[in-house]
Amino acid sequence: MNDHPIYPAIPPRRDRRDVAFADLFGGAEGGGPVVFVSSRFDSDRLEEGLRAPFSGSCECEGTPPLPVGEVFRRHLTGGGLGMWLRSDTAQMCDVAVVFADAVCRRLLTAEECVSGLCLALHEAVANAIIHGNLEIASPANDPESFATYCRLMDERLEDGAWAARHVEISAVRLPGGLEVAVRNEGPGYRPVRRRPATDRRHGLTIMGEVAKVIVAEEGRLAVLHFPVGLREAE
Repeated sequence: MNDHPIYPAIPPRRDRRDVAFADLFGGAEGGGPVVFVSSRFDSDRLEEGLRAPFSGSCECEGTPPLPVGEVFRRHLTGGGLGMWLRSDTAQMCDVAVVFADAVCRRLLTAEECVSGLCLALHEAVANAIIHGNLEIASPANDPESFATYCRLMDERLEDGAWAARHVEISAVRLPGGLEVAVRNEGPGYRPVRRRPATDRRHGLTIMGEVAKVIVAEEGRLAVLHFPVGLREAE
């Protein structure tokens, strides 16, 4: 349960486990990956949904099929992993760490590694939630602008109309490396690659340093292609 004062308490879960991908998202009849579906998730349940036999976690109240993107479908049907979560859940739980751990455990061998995966994923998810679903612009480099930014974050994460917008996070292993995608349900925005007023690197700057980044769907979708390397011998 969530005790953070900013976010509303997570209501009792109504779990529906072992849901076939085809039944949940539409598509071919029968078979396919199996996802863990619940009305709400916490960190422990997210981790459970990313362990075998599940291929991911989907947070929903509605009736299938769900409006997931084509890249998400392709990743899960191609043997990958995915999460489809409300914005408030994704913001509350450390989804970048949870998902990156699952990717390394299930899509890579013990000898393989992906440099910068967790950090880039954190930035992609933050962009999707804040700039995409919550429609909040980055603050200027002054206290008043930052205070407005924080106030809008608090207000919109407490407002069900904003907080219920979903973020998709998915990954699949390809012959040329690892492909990761993050998609939001906002109206779209034009990402700008620029150095911020402070010295802190963030957003597309960080993502572009460790992966090839493709932004599509008017800013709603970010696809990251990571090279896969070998761990150094200890």
